[in-house]
Amino acid sequence: MFDETGVPLQIDGFNVIERLDEDLITEKEWLPVTPELHWKCLKCGWCCTQNWRLNLTWKEYERIKNKLTIDQVVVDEETGMSHPVYTINKKCERYDPKTHKCTIYKHRLYTCAAFPFILDEHGNLLRSKFCKGFGSGNPVDIGKMKTYLRKWRKRAGMRKI
Repeated sequence: MFDETGVPLQIDGFNVIERLDEDLITEKEWLPVTPELHWKCLKCGWCCTQNWRLNLTWKEYERIKNKLTIDQVVVDEETGMSHPVYTINKKCERYDPKTHKCTIYKHRLYTCAAFPFILDEHGNLLRSKFCKGFGSGNPVDIGKMKTYLRKWRKRAGMRKI
């Protein structure tokens, strides 16, 4: 976002960026998880080597700010509330392509811990249609995955679902 002279808007050292249409993203990317769905992380690195904009809570930002380059914020024009955003351009700065591992795994963001799953606003478990691990491994334990995601949501300071 820019002011009337074309200068990027900033708030407290963050570049203000445009809010994405989250509903459109959810509609195009996410599918319901069914009891017969099989999944296993293939450790392929696909999820760490795409173009992403990861939304963070301010609590999560405080925890991770010395481990990632985070210099963007989205401001809701209606409420004035903001949240930090971490942008990945083709490869996360903490992804090691030689080992296919995250160098800050224990400190990773909620989005990274959750992928390829999310909980929608009603507490339903959804899955990304892009993860290559679906169809491999054991059936997804929906209850266990929901509990895991809720633990990570709490760690990130997100509202309870």
